Amino acid sequence: MLEYLKLFLTVFLGSGAAIAIIKLIFDNRKERRERSEATKYLAIQLAFQFEGFAIECAQGVSDHQTAVENDGHAGALLWKVPSPAQLPTSEAYRFMESAILSHVLAFSQQCRMAQLAADFWVDTVGDRDCYQAAVEENTVSMGSEALDIARAIRNASQLGGRALTFAKWNIDDFLAVEMRKVKERIERQERMKREHDASGSS
Repeated sequence: MLEYLKLFLTVFLGSGAAIAIIKLIFDNRKERRERSEATKYLAIQLAFQFEGFAIECAQGVSDHQTAVENDGHAGALLWKVPSPAQLPTSEAYRFMESAILSHVLAFSQQCRMAQLAADFWVDTVGDRDCYQAAVEENTVSMGSEALDIARAIRNASQLGGRALTFAKWNIDDFLAVEMRKVKERIERQERMKREHDASGSS
């Protein structure tokens, strides 16, 4: 095919122009291949990084719950929402889907805001129990968000799924159950607030 194209261009444009065009085609193909490889490599790095963060969150929540259930004799209390690692350096970010890139870049800020939301309970209200409950809930939320981002990256880059299972412990299932509990608690709190507001206005 290339030989035919070269012959065709040589006949109509001359050998010099034909060589220049062939070189341009080769360079363009090489650039596309390198860009694709760089983007896929970045996607793999990011997927594993966000999955690793989710594992850290799940482990922290599990240890926290163990500590609460055993009055601190086992496990370890959560004192802060985990902070994500710095993102890998790469020129390939500009080739990522804008929606996914937005979530990737905003994630560290979300984690910071999750910690600040928990800080309110100890800094302003002075309630350490509510602070720890908020840290636990926000850690669950950020761990779940990290898994969602990792899945989106894997799907967009056709990397295939990854089962985050260790022995009989499945990280996806654990965070999904804990996230449902968080949503149920939020719904109960909102319902109680609405009922309180309604009774106060009557």
